[in-house]
Amino acid sequence: MPFGPIRPLHNLNRDVQRKLGRVVLMLQWYERGLKVLLAHSNFEVVQTEDGIRHTLDDKKEAVRTKTLGQLVKQFTGEHVHLPKVDGQDTESDTTRDDEPYDGKIRIRLNSTTEVSPEQFERISGQLSALVEMRNGLVHHFFERFDLQDEASLNSASDYLDDCYVQVRVQHEELKAHLAALDEARNMMAQLYDTSEFKDLLFYGIDPSGGREHMWQWTPVVAALREAEQKLASEGWTKLNDAINYIRQHYPEHFPSRYRFKRWDQLIKATNLFELGERKLPDNHTIVFYRTHQPETALLESTE
Repeated sequence: MPFGPIRPLHNLNRDVQRKLGRVVLMLQWYERGLKVLLAHSNFEVVQTEDGIRHTLDDKKEAVRTKTLGQLVKQFTGEHVHLPKVDGQDTESDTTRDDEPYDGKIRIRLNSTTEVSPEQFERISGQLSALVEMRNGLVHHFFERFDLQDEASLNSASDYLDDCYVQVRVQHEELKAHLAALDEARNMMAQLYDTSEFKDLLFYGIDPSGGREHMWQWTPVVAALREAEQKLASEGWTKLNDAINYIRQHYPEHFPSRYRFKRWDQLIKATNLFELGERKLPDNHTIVFYRTHQPETALLESTE
């Protein structure tokens, strides 16, 4: 025979090696999938001077070199959680809530799975067993099984079959988590693509169709304040001068965009400015505005 005689344990040995490789490859797939899930489940999109930046790359780098044990600990500590007790805030609810507003647009995506205490114990126990099994295969397999002994090889083969079933179960559960995350991302993408969301994000416009806009962050208020700084005289700005200034520099912002017919209606609705009038001898009226004066409001409230 050109390849020599077939040794009695040769086929059994090859079968054990094949099964070991299959389980190790499945574990590597699971580890990579867990990194994808953790990186994409919690990241932030931030407005910067150079445009929009997201922290997804930072999240990917944070999990890139983590071991399976570290990933499982993060998964059970961040992604899977117990139901919230009344009045209790989760970490995601309280994260950076006390940071001062810096005027930048921020969108945070945080996807988690709520489970019962019994489910949490089951998931934690199964994943701990998975990590222990993986470490045993990688570091202690040859210490446990003698690949030159037929009985030991048979035991190794049966053990690897059990390992494969164990990994397969976690593989399917991870696929379900990834599918749910992908569905949520698709739904968010559809939301982000709507004109209502873009108006809310970039212009602070009420998405319900009403006039409850986030005036403090609307570009039209910023434009009115800029015009005030450039054109004010003795603390007041002629509204017509401001309108012409905004038309010249910010033509995309006008009352109808914010569901008003006239500029004075818009300004009054913001509650951020005061309006004043002066009648001329020819009966024409000049409308002025200025940023709301806190001290004026305080004096009025004490009179």
